[in-house]
Amino acid sequence: MSVDACTTRLRLLVANQAAVDEGALKQLGIRGLVRPSANALQVVVGTMADQVAGEIRSALHGSASSAAVPGSAAAALAKPAPDTVAAADVEALLAALGGRANVRAVEAAASRLRVSVSDAALIDRDAIRGLGCAARRYRSRAAFT
Repeated sequence: MSVDACTTRLRLLVANQAAVDEGALKQLGIRGLVRPSANALQVVVGTMADQVAGEIRSALHGSASSAAVPGSAAAALAKPAPDTVAAADVEALLAALGGRANVRAVEAAASRLRVSVSDAALIDRDAIRGLGCAARRYRSRAAFT
C-alpha cells in the first residue's frame, strides 16, 4: 500500500479495490472517492488530508498489519473543524513560540499555519506538542498542524 496526500485528498495505491469499504469510509466523514485506475484510490477528506496520511503512514510503519485505519485518523475525519480557538490556547502557543516578540509573521497554508520567528532556538517543541500541534522546522519558519 502507498499513502500520499494533496490539499484535500488521500492518494492511495491499493492491492484490491473491492476490499475498500466505501460505506465505512462515508461513516467516518469522507466527502467522496475517486478511482482513477485499477489500483489508485483518492479519498476526499478535506484539508486534514495531509495529517490523516501521516497518521496512516505512521500506523503502517509501526504495525505488521495495514488493515486498520488508526483511531486518531478516524477521529480526525469524524470530528468537525473548530469554529473558534480558545484565547488560552493562542497565548500558550505564543509562549511556546518564544513569546509575541519572537513571532515575525503567520500565514495560513491549507491545514497548517506557517510561523516565521526571529530565533528558532526559543521554540519549545514539547509545549507545542502538548497543545496537540505537530511542529516541523524549515529554516527560520515552523509549520503547525
